[in-house]
Amino acid sequence: MDELRALQDKIAELHKQGRIQEIKPLWEQAVALARQTSGPKSIAYAVTLNDLASFCREIGEFEQAESSYLEAAEIIAEAEGKNSANYATTINNLAGLYRLKKDFSRAISYFKEALAIYEATLGKDHFLYASGLNNLGLVYQDLGEYQKAADLHQQALNIIRNLDNPLAYATTLNNLAGPYRFLGKSGKATVCLQEALKIYAEIVGKEHPLYASALNNLAAHFYLKGNYELAKTHYLQALDIFVKTYGPNARRSISIMANLERIEKKIGSDQN
Repeated sequence: MDELRALQDKIAELHKQGRIQEIKPLWEQAVALARQTSGPKSIAYAVTLNDLASFCREIGEFEQAESSYLEAAEIIAEAEGKNSANYATTINNLAGLYRLKKDFSRAISYFKEALAIYEATLGKDHFLYASGLNNLGLVYQDLGEYQKAADLHQQALNIIRNLDNPLAYATTLNNLAGPYRFLGKSGKATVCLQEALKIYAEIVGKEHPLYASALNNLAAHFYLKGNYELAKTHYLQALDIFVKTYGPNARRSISIMANLERIEKKIGSDQN
């Protein structure tokens, strides 16, 4: 397992450096190694398979992500039952995939199932429970149920505030800014995004996808306020990071390009 640990450490370092496009072959190598050394029905293999699935989800390879999550969930259910934290983590991650695929009913169902397991096995003060709250909040953001989303993100923030996990704290602030923006709490949204950017800059640097994610949200914030030039500036900064990290054809890059196109039309119409 030393070889597997070395692979995981290398992946973590590449991720921290934002070198995302170099990672997938290492995860596939790690999965093959875990299967070979621990067996195809082992928890070690299932957990590594789950990690590969999460990476595939991150880079937009949804089909491989779904099949890997489902295989991991089946293995864990057989080995530990459907009430274990490992099973909850797998279906929580699967729910995140369904959210990205806009299959919101399945996403909500799996997120709620995972939260119930986390509460029963780990308690409501655990990071994984807070993470589940955050994830469910994102679904409600997608559905336009902003008060529900804000309440869930705030619950998560209250838990994470007491944990030594500044990146998770910053990500929760970044999440919370979205519903605040749509609930008319512009000042609170700005404070959340500025604090998130500061934390990301200190820990992972200004070329990391997490930093770009907060820039992207800040751009959306300025767009809704009608400040199109500032929105454009922040979208361009986020786009530069995402293109360097994931490539120009990645989901995040394409989304920002579409937003920039809308902004150019707005700026053009304002000038006419």
